[in-house]
Formats: sequence, structure tokens, C-alpha cells
Amino acid sequence: MLDDTGAVALEDRRRLAVLDALHLLDSGREERFDRITRMVQDAFGVPLSFLNLVDDERVIINSAVPGELQGIYRPREETFCSVTVQQSEPLVVPDATKDPRFANLPNVVGEPQLRFYAGAPLTVQDTRIGTLCIVDTKPRTVTEDELAILEGFARWAERTISEDLDRTRVEDMLRNLQPQALVRRGFRVAGLTVPAQIVGGDFCTWWEAGDRIDLSLADLMGKGVFAAVLAAGLRTALTARRGLTPAKAVQEAEAQLGTEMARVGSFATLLYASLDLDKGELRYVDAGHGLSLHIRSDGSHARVGSAGVPFGLLEDVSRRTERVLTLRPGDLFVSVSDGVLELYDSTLSALDEVAALVKVSADPDDFLARMEKQARHGPLDDDVTVLVVARDRAGA
Repeated sequence: MLDDTGAVALEDRRRLAVLDALHLLDSGREERFDRITRMVQDAFGVPLSFLNLVDDERVIINSAVPGELQGIYRPREETFCSVTVQQSEPLVVPDATKDPRFANLPNVVGEPQLRFYAGAPLTVQDTRIGTLCIVDTKPRTVTEDELAILEGFARWAERTISEDLDRTRVEDMLRNLQPQALVRRGFRVAGLTVPAQIVGGDFCTWWEAGDRIDLSLADLMGKGVFAAVLAAGLRTALTARRGLTPAKAVQEAEAQLGTEMARVGSFATLLYASLDLDKGELRYVDAGHGLSLHIRSDGSHARVGSAGVPFGLLEDVSRRTERVLTLRPGDLFVSVSDGVLELYDSTLSALDEVAALVKVSADPDDFLARMEKQARHGPLDDDVTVLVVARDRAGA
């Protein structure tokens, strides 16, 4: 059994793990938290209100009224919150000068000569990570009803913070769904997806099927959870048909999902391809996608694909046809979602910018890193997905 010291150390480790997952420490001002501290300060008529986070050594002010206090921190042992975070119930200190636990704190004996404190612990994932508190330079008390109000604000803060943890988990899940770059017999297949929201309707994926690599890039109509649910279904349907010809795989997946997608008024643009590792042939079906490039070893490039009907809109799925592109040593095949166009001028001329970026990049990984940096530079209006197939110049 742990003694008190061991129990505190364990709780500190848990707290640090949750705070690390949340990425909130030293994160800067955020209106979603400032709104809570403003409302708390107004509700209680106190000069100071705080949303604090507690790590192993510091109490960090994540949000405060007045706002200029945000980001300031104090050693844990010099704060009221170091006690609050160790208990499940709120801590109320009517007059700090009369409480031996706090009478000698620097901000009690010195400026600003704090007297009153009331704080509620903030619990996320069964771990107390911080406090929501109100402070005054004059002694005062709080009623049970007022304390219940403070706890209500604390629950609001907890829900707001938990959204970050949910977002982090989803982002981790999406990263795990993205397959690792695949290198086989002189070919490299890699890609990335940056959703505009927590989740999105774009995906790219690939898998080995004997002497070939099957790969796909899809862009579901819409954004967010709705598109993500449909994208998951399409990804599963295509993965289940690995090894089939591209036309057959798309036809069967469309027969399975097309009616359901039509029922909810959705569709997808889709590129589905199979790379023959012996011949260097990329056999593909383009269902309304049309945003792919063949970048040759001599630096020239051409748009490939077609203006075919998007996935989910055909009643006769047997109309899907295949095309063939040969990748010679040093060639690349790059396919993007329409969110990439919006990183430029939102027209097809953006594909020329993509080709130019490929040419100045050291290798496919460098190109993808540059694309990701550009996608994450500012707010996105649409998901960004990029798929790359590169053949070594040696043509192994």
C-alpha cells in the first residue's frame, strides 16, 4: 500500500500525463476559458477570478480576470490551489490571515494582500488537474447556494477542457489509421490527411496485394462527423476488396454503398488504383476526382484522371472504366483532394503549384512535410489530403 507521499507522487504523475495529453500548459489565452472566468468574476463580484492548472511544481494561470495575469505562474507551495487540487470538494478560506495553512503565503503577507479564496477542483479523466477559483483582498464568506454556483461553473470548465482530450484522442486515432509509408521494389507510397475540423471526410490509404500495391484517395461531400462516418464506411468497403481490379473493386463497393449514400444525399470523389510493381503500371479508376498529376523525371508534368461521375451517383455501376499510367524511373504520381486547391487560388491552376512544390522538394517525404506545413499554417475551409507514388530513378 502506498503511503501519503507515494499517493501524492502517483497523483502528480497522473495529473502530468493528462495535462500533457491536453496540450494546455503555456498555451496562451483562449476565449472559451476567458468567458468562464469573466462570468465567474461577474457572478460573485470579486476583483479576481482564475482558471488555474497545476503541474508537479507550478500553478499556472490559464485564464484570469484581469486578463493580463494570464500565463503567470507561482510555485505550488505558495498557492491556495495546491491544497484545492488535492481534495474532491471546494476549498473556502474566508480570511487567509486566520488560517495557518495560508497566513504566511507571499501574496497574503505581501501584495496584493489576499484574504478570501474559494476554489473548486477541476477533474478530467478522474484526475484533478487544476482549479476554478475566486479571490478577494477583503475577508468574506460564501453561502451554500453560491458554492453550488461555483461548482457549476467548474463543471462547465471541465467539459470545455474535456473537449480537448476528445479531440486529441480522435487526432491520435486518425494518425493511427493513416498507414505508414510503403517502400517496395523501387517504389514509395506515402500520404497525409489534415482535416479542417476534428475529423473529416477525406482519406487516403494503401495496402499490399501480392505483386502490387492497391491505393485510394477519397473526398466525401461535406465536412466533420457526418462526412467522417461515411468515409469510414467507404474505406472499409474498399479495403475488403483488395486484390480485385480497380474497376471491380469500385463497382462492388458502389453497389454496396451507393444506395445508402444517395439516401442521405451524399457522394464521394474517388481515385482507386493498383500499382503493378513489375511493370510500373498504375491502373486506376477515377470517379469524379480528376485532381492527379503525372510528374516525369525530366520535370514536366501533366494532369491525369477524368471528369467521371462521382462515387454514389451512378445507377449502373458497371460503367466504371480503368485507365493505365506507366511510371518510369524518376516519375511521380501525385493525387490531391480539392482542399489542396484552396491552399492556392481554388482553381485547377493550383495543380501547377503542387507540381512546382514537388520539383523543389528533396524527396516525397520532404514534399509531404511542406504540404502539411502549408495546410497547418492557418484555418482550413476544407480537408487536405495528398497521396504520392514515387519510383526511384534507378528503376529497381
